[in-house]
Formats: sequence, C-alpha cells, structure tokens
Amino acid sequence: PVGTVFSLPITFKIAANQKVKRSIGTLAQVSGPSNTSEDSKLYLKLKLLREQILKGKESFETMAILHSEDPGSKANGGLYYMSKDAPFEENFKKICFDLKEGEISEPFKTNFGWHIVISEGMQGENLKIRHILLMTEAKKKELSDKC
Repeated sequence: PVGTVFSLPITFKIAANQKVKRSIGTLAQVSGPSNTSEDSKLYLKLKLLREQILKGKESFETMAILHSEDPGSKANGGLYYMSKDAPFEENFKKICFDLKEGEISEPFKTNFGWHIVISEGMQGENLKIRHILLMTEAKKKELSDKC
C-alpha cells in the first residue's frame, strides 16, 4: 500500500571519531507510478552513502557537499536548523524530529526527492540536522524551469 511506513532499529560499530551513535530508519514504501528504476537507483545510492558514513569512511558533512543536490544546503554540508513550525514537508519534519542525536535515517522520499538525514541534536528551539538530497530528473527539470 502507498504510504506504509515502518521503523527498523539498527546498531552499527563505527570509527571512534564519528558522532553517529546508532541508526534507526523510517522507510516510506513506494508503489505505483513513483516506483521507478530511477527511484530504485536514487534509493540505492543513498543506502551506499549511508553505509560509507556509518563505516567511518567519510563524514556526513563531506558526503553532503560531494553528493547532495539541495542548492540551499549543499555548500554547508547539508546543514539546516529546523523548528517544529518550519515550512518543510510534514513527513520530512517527522522523520527529523524522531531521530535521536547522532542517528541517521534510512533513505526516504518526499516531493523533492530522496533523502537521508542525520540529527545533530537540539540547539535551543531548533533541531540541527544535515541531509543529503538526490532529485529525480523530473524534479531537476521542474526546478530549472522555475529559475
């Protein structure tokens, strides 16, 4: 069914200098027209990036700079400060606020594309997160047509 969401508790051993403590995931099951080979490729690429981060091969910040397609946060390592009333998609906010500090989400999809997110904890009223966004070709075209 479209929109089915489930969580997976997962524990990983990582390099001592990494802040990632453990990882939980929230996977949005995709079916119907949005379940494309392009979606599969983006999902798998994020899974691989996530695994490299968890193994301590690169930091989340570095991976965001190298791979994210979010023009608003790519240059600063995918960094956002988010309040509960921030104008982000509700699913995106829920996943971010459900993560504990140091947790990395499983790949998930929003209207903007596929994401992975790490929580860097609360700073006052705001949640500090980093994310990596991979967009479909259709979304890239849509955004370029608006510019």
